[in-house]
Amino acid sequence: PFRAYLARARAACRAAPVLMQKISPVSGWHWLQQGWALFLRQPLILSGMFACNILVISLLNLLPVLGPILLVMIVPTLNMSLMNACMRIANGEKVDFDVWRNTFRSPAFPVLCRLGLLYGLANMLALLLANWLDHGVMMEVLNGKTKIDPQGKDFAKIFPGLGMLLLFMLPAIMANWFAPLLISWKSMPLFKSLFFSFFAVWRALLAFIVLALSATGLMFG
Repeated sequence: PFRAYLARARAACRAAPVLMQKISPVSGWHWLQQGWALFLRQPLILSGMFACNILVISLLNLLPVLGPILLVMIVPTLNMSLMNACMRIANGEKVDFDVWRNTFRSPAFPVLCRLGLLYGLANMLALLLANWLDHGVMMEVLNGKTKIDPQGKDFAKIFPGLGMLLLFMLPAIMANWFAPLLISWKSMPLFKSLFFSFFAVWRALLAFIVLALSATGLMFG
């Protein structure tokens, strides 16, 4: 059964050559340039849609218990609203707020909600596992129960917990990076989109590192 699964996975990879092809590391810098150029083509509508997403997030955070759950579920849809707008801008179309509304009305919306819920559960599991391995040191510091001087030697105590948290969250981040796009634009099933997304990011990992370093350098340089 395992060999059959690998055979199906290889066949699926051959069926999506563009997504699974290797990417040059310098592509990370090119992505940043292209993204900024795309934003400058219609900055007002993109800024407005981003502000609308922030407003939705803020309002949901005000709701006790149910708010955070709903927020986790709709985050992929909020992201897709911006992606749909960017795609239309790239195609030379004029974008308005109908793009934002239509994203929530799309057939992919229920699958995107399940994706968000699954991503939230994965992050919660990573947090619990890191907290268990760290014996609760990181969470006590983050919750304010333990005071640590940032200039003191004790500050390094939270690094193991943060490192483990990032290590456990990284696979979930990779699996979710392209998944909303594949679900919305390619009509892929949920778990198939997670599979393709994970290995697409893996094969372009150096490009993503260059992207992160370039963005950080521009922000703080």
